[in-house]
Amino acid sequence: MNFMLRHQPVLTFDIDFWINDTHQNRNACERALAELGAQWGPTESEWGPVEGRVGWLTLQGVFCLTSPYGSINIFRSVSGLGSWQESGKDAVPIHTAGGATCWGINDRDLLACQTGLPVHLSKVNRVEYLTGYLVKETMDDSKGPAIHEDLAETLAREEAKRNSVWDPVERARVLLATLEWAEAQLRPEQRRNTKGSALKRQAILLEQMTKDGVFG
Repeated sequence: MNFMLRHQPVLTFDIDFWINDTHQNRNACERALAELGAQWGPTESEWGPVEGRVGWLTLQGVFCLTSPYGSINIFRSVSGLGSWQESGKDAVPIHTAGGATCWGINDRDLLACQTGLPVHLSKVNRVEYLTGYLVKETMDDSKGPAIHEDLAETLAREEAKRNSVWDPVERARVLLATLEWAEAQLRPEQRRNTKGSALKRQAILLEQMTKDGVFG
């Protein structure tokens, strides 16, 4: 959401939360996720509502959950970055079209957490964009990753597990709702679900197909 609201309208269909990894804050996070109706489990057979569970956020470094409002990822630490407190000092405000405000990591940290991932998990286009955006900045190499390959492997397992247990109909509903929300965050000229945008995309596609010899 940070990258989408501040840079490019690129949707990943989940929202990442990096939490302050203290006992008190983990408990608060567990209560908040329970109120949202979030679901998670150590395995597919144990998947279910997190409501009533205590201390489960201590089990691993990252969690991929489902909820009636969309996919949620909880990170206790982030590859490529130092402490939550350290990055929090340079966090930037993010504003939604509905007037809500939250805080996100700055652009240097956005790039660092991408380059801290294994190549097959990093978003190449995002790395290229942020590198160009920060080309005149000097990257701070002093921050070491708190979790390296272990976090990446856990994240991959968590996403696969979430996808396998999520009811297809419910997932489709959530994805459509997420798309609708994301569309509302864009400026009118950026929105895709309009007659003007549809005709513009259509003209571009038809032109390319004509060049490729698909028609005529």
